[in-house]
Formats: sequence, C-alpha cells, structure tokens
Amino acid sequence: MAKREKNEFDEFLCKQLKDPEFAKIFTEEKQKIDLAIKLAEIRHEAGLSQRELAERVGTSQSVIARMENPDYSGYSVRMLRRIATALGTRIRIEFEPLNLPTHKPKRRRQAKA
Repeated sequence: MAKREKNEFDEFLCKQLKDPEFAKIFTEEKQKIDLAIKLAEIRHEAGLSQRELAERVGTSQSVIARMENPDYSGYSVRMLRRIATALGTRIRIEFEPLNLPTHKPKRRRQAKA
C-alpha cells in the first residue's frame, strides 16, 4: 500500500472511530480477528495441523477450524485453556480501557425539604 493511501486510510479510520458505535463494533471485530490469528499462529509454531491439535484437545478438526475463523465468537475460556495446554502454553486474559467516550450517569435531583 502506498504511503499516501495508508495516510488517507488512517485519517478515515480515525474519523470513523470518533463514532462510539463504530468504535465499539470495530474493537469487537478486531478482537475476534486477533484471537483467530493468534490461535492459528501458535498452532503453526507447534508444527501441528488442525486435525493433530484437535486430537490433542479431544475435539474435532472442524471445531479448531471454526475457532481459527475470525467470524467465530463462541469462544469459551475452558476450550481456550484446553488448546493452550495442548500447545504447551497458557492463556492470559486482560481487561484494558477502551478509551471510548463514556456517558456520565445523570445525577438524581434531590427532593427539596
């Protein structure tokens, strides 16, 4: 991608991310993509096919393929832990601020005495 095109895209994305609804959806989709890529990456690094990993985990190849698909969103910590164990790794879950605009709760009016 040419530098100019990248800058134009970055500017466009920055503008879009100012919309809280867009930012929320973008963040959720990016998380799914990142997880799918990471699962495939660590499986490849271990030198395993989807079928071989599935055998180690005690599931089917189609389950592993589904989990490596960015459109999948049914991850469970239990299954991720099983995969991590089969690959000689561990999972780490972190909570990070989204840095999205938040709506402050409205203050209740106090009744006059």
